Amino acid sequence: MDKRYWNRRARDYDEEVLNSIKSDRRGVIARRLRQYAQASKIATDFGCGAGKYVPALAARFDRVYAIDFAAKLLESAREHCTGIGNVRFLQGDLAKGKFPIRKAHFGVCQNVLISPERGQAKAILRNVSRHIVRGGHLMVLVPSTESALYCSQRHVEWNRREGKRGKALTEDVEVPRRALDLIEGVFEREGVPTKHYLREEAESLLGAEGFELRSMDKVEYGWDSEFAQPPRWLGDPHPWDWMMVAQKAA
Repeated sequence: MDKRYWNRRARDYDEEVLNSIKSDRRGVIARRLRQYAQASKIATDFGCGAGKYVPALAARFDRVYAIDFAAKLLESAREHCTGIGNVRFLQGDLAKGKFPIRKAHFGVCQNVLISPERGQAKAILRNVSRHIVRGGHLMVLVPSTESALYCSQRHVEWNRREGKRGKALTEDVEVPRRALDLIEGVFEREGVPTKHYLREEAESLLGAEGFELRSMDKVEYGWDSEFAQPPRWLGDPHPWDWMMVAQKAA
């Protein structure tokens, strides 16, 4: 991922980047955090961004580490978490950094595995695993390929209802331009190629790095997470990410 890009995005992060824990329509994320809360244990937010998950972790664990590679995002995270005393912020590359922290009993990796670069997600997971105790748990949130395709279908339907025909049906629809990108789940988000995952693909990725899946949830968002002024008829089901909790082998 591009550090300069994310340092620039720090200026408008709150307005432009979805706050998944706040936007979760059914409160799935909060329920899973309550399920795995351990008041005497350690949690780490791997790729904390502007720190949206940190307060929830700090309220449920004894000590929290928050790691990101973008200095400007860490500044925002510190500001967001002012007054929270049990958090330590660190800057570093999740794919290869060795961090001077105690191993976590619970980790969060929220929309971090999104680089289209081959091998990047595996490298991050392998390194994250080194910083989690045996038997510890990792919560991973990733964009859904199924949801991206479904949203494209709904967008075409929207265009059709507005009387568009032929090429106009897809001219403003975000779909991969190359067959290989579609197969590999790479969709552009605001012009940025972003890796998405099939449900089984995400499970396989975690399994390959020594994690055993404990739960797989849909985290649903409002249609305004995809479209400006979405029509009311879009209805259910809503756009979603995949969220997994997996356990590191003991």
